[in-house]
Amino acid sequence: MSIDTLRRLFRITSTLLVSLAILAAFCGSLMAGPQGSLTAQAEAELYAQDGLPEDRLGSVVAMSGNTAVLGAPLDDTPKGVDSGSAYVFEHIGSTWKEEARLLAPDGAQSDFFGSVAIDGDTIVVGAFHADTTGGTDAGAAYVFVRTAGVWEEQQKLMASDGNQDDLFGKFVAIAGDTIAVGAPLDDHAPGLPGGPAGQGSVYVFVRSGSSWSEQAKVTASPALAGDQFGPADLDGDLLIVGAPVNDAMGTEAGTAFMFTRSGSQWTQEAQLFPQDAGAHHYFGGSVSLSDNRALIGALGNDHAGTDSGAAYIFVDNGTWVEEERLVAPNPKPGDLFGYFVILDGIWAIVGVPQDDHSGKAGVGSAFLFVRNGANWSETVMFKNAIPRKGDFFGGSVSIDGATVLVGASGDEPEGVPTSTNQGAGHVFHLVLPPPMAYCTAGTSANGCQASVSGNGVPSGGTASGFWLDSSGVEGGKNGLYFFGANGRQANPWGNGTSYQCVVPPVKRAGLLSGTGTIGQCDGTFSQDLNALWSTTPAKNPGAGAVVQAQLWYRDPLNTSNQTTSLSDAIEFAVGP
Repeated sequence: MSIDTLRRLFRITSTLLVSLAILAAFCGSLMAGPQGSLTAQAEAELYAQDGLPEDRLGSVVAMSGNTAVLGAPLDDTPKGVDSGSAYVFEHIGSTWKEEARLLAPDGAQSDFFGSVAIDGDTIVVGAFHADTTGGTDAGAAYVFVRTAGVWEEQQKLMASDGNQDDLFGKFVAIAGDTIAVGAPLDDHAPGLPGGPAGQGSVYVFVRSGSSWSEQAKVTASPALAGDQFGPADLDGDLLIVGAPVNDAMGTEAGTAFMFTRSGSQWTQEAQLFPQDAGAHHYFGGSVSLSDNRALIGALGNDHAGTDSGAAYIFVDNGTWVEEERLVAPNPKPGDLFGYFVILDGIWAIVGVPQDDHSGKAGVGSAFLFVRNGANWSETVMFKNAIPRKGDFFGGSVSIDGATVLVGASGDEPEGVPTSTNQGAGHVFHLVLPPPMAYCTAGTSANGCQASVSGNGVPSGGTASGFWLDSSGVEGGKNGLYFFGANGRQANPWGNGTSYQCVVPPVKRAGLLSGTGTIGQCDGTFSQDLNALWSTTPAKNPGAGAVVQAQLWYRDPLNTSNQTTSLSDAIEFAVGP
């Protein structure tokens, strides 16, 4: 795929390149960071059971819980050539199974039905070349709901003022009972003299019962001809929209806009630019929201050569400011890093569909970045286990919990000739490293050396399931666990044999009553940290944190200037 073709993606003519798609796959593998860091395992490879060449399955991918939806916008269905479809897969037990194939009930040739988003039991699919009462290629979107395992259309959405070539449905997003639909070529303001229109707009729909109605038409201020305002994402009452061809900071440098909702009114809150904005960066071509942060792709950034690409984290600290620029660990010209981005809490995933690796050109990859405080670090590289040129692996990405979905719209099933572009998706499962013991336990008055271990899965969002367990403690003595997320140390605890191994500040769990026999080393303690964190949010370090923990216990006969002793320590990563 040439860079000229990709540039035309954002100029969006009537022969627009297919959007991103959603799917999951097993043919994937990954490279992880240093020993003890987060890793991932290839879990599944998803293909359409009736897949055919040039379907481009996985052009856009999305997932929610155990459900994944994959767009195939060039699928030839009974509705016509390139009418498009979307495939739904469900994770049941240890396998992913195709659950449904979704079609537009009134679909037609060249509709390009396949831009997808999902939240729970609701899927929205855009068909941005659909011909409606608004005109040719005005576009439409379709809402499907699942009841007792069966997916059925709930409603067809169209812009109240739709017109020819608006491409309504090119971008879709959903959060609960709110849907945002991008129409990047909507002409809602006069064009520049002698120039194109295509300022773009986003339509917001809300659901009451089983009925959807248009709540607002959202536009940028200023709205300039050719901006192609339309890539969108929702998070509660917050909406982000990219305008990747905006010229404010240079020709096609791009920008993004933040909007907030109060009642039914949407108000523009901020316009975002990266600190290193430049011509043809296409900042805003892909956008994502989570909590008070935004992730914005700029596939044309030239920091490591033409179109090496970058992505940017912005945070709302009262005003929206750039927090960090993300780049590939080994950037190269033409990578297109930032082509598609997704943000979920402390996880950020960036697609790099033209990345060269494994001795092959343009096979694609994706990178996972993890936030610790305000710092982001690259931890995992995802790639196809059998990479082939043209896979376009990383052209779309999604994440839910510890499951990652990567689209590869140029991939093929094993045994199918290459370059058929049937498309596929790759599913990965993030794996936390096991807790690691460090530091030396102090010796108590009776010669006890208490140890601490971790059992279960540490989680910032689960109500139970990760225990700190200790043995070898002075019998009959009370104790408590303390922990922090600021690193390791080994500072003497008074003038005895114990060391404080957790860098302060630390947080304490509750006091635990001693067990065992006084004078013996048969005391034990156990506490579920997940349960503590779920009931005491102020002590929850959050997903992505690297935590150090240690046991403190009473030792009144200790000959040092302390009447307590400390165990050894463990370090572990907290999952979602």
